[in-house]
Amino acid sequence: MRQVFDQREIKLPMRNRFEIVREKMHIHGMDRISQTAKQTAQRCAAVSVLRAGRSVTRLFDDALRPVGLTIAQFGLLNAIASYRPDSISAIGEMLDIDRTTLSRNLALLQREGLIMLGTPGPDRKREVLLTVKGAEKIEEALPLWEAAQRRIEALFEPGEYDMLKKALSRIRHV
Repeated sequence: MRQVFDQREIKLPMRNRFEIVREKMHIHGMDRISQTAKQTAQRCAAVSVLRAGRSVTRLFDDALRPVGLTIAQFGLLNAIASYRPDSISAIGEMLDIDRTTLSRNLALLQREGLIMLGTPGPDRKREVLLTVKGAEKIEEALPLWEAAQRRIEALFEPGEYDMLKKALSRIRHV
């Protein structure tokens, strides 16, 4: 009968428990699995993009915090101001945001008085409009966004940032 390791049955100091677990991992080939997992994590495009995305998001969120916006909210306000989309769905498609996340963010911007949602027309589309307060918020946030953007661009040699944007665009269309 094969014994199964159950750490709840062993009343040892924590250090000894970890030594037993390490020994069991070695016996069962976990060292090889651990090495493979490490190589996979280092090579994985999704992990790399997610980590970079979190760092960039944190940088912009920190920069925009003084005006009470996140980069997601700023991006949404900016898209509404720039493209004047005729529907919520058009914004979602343009920014590649799922309907639930988009609705939650639009509701927050509406509560803050930064946008207005129009009355649904016969085609059930609801126009999204930037308010005067929303336009003022963009103007207030723009210098902070610009400073964060310059920090990102400064990380790259001339031409590299444009290459990065092209590469990310290709990934987006996988």
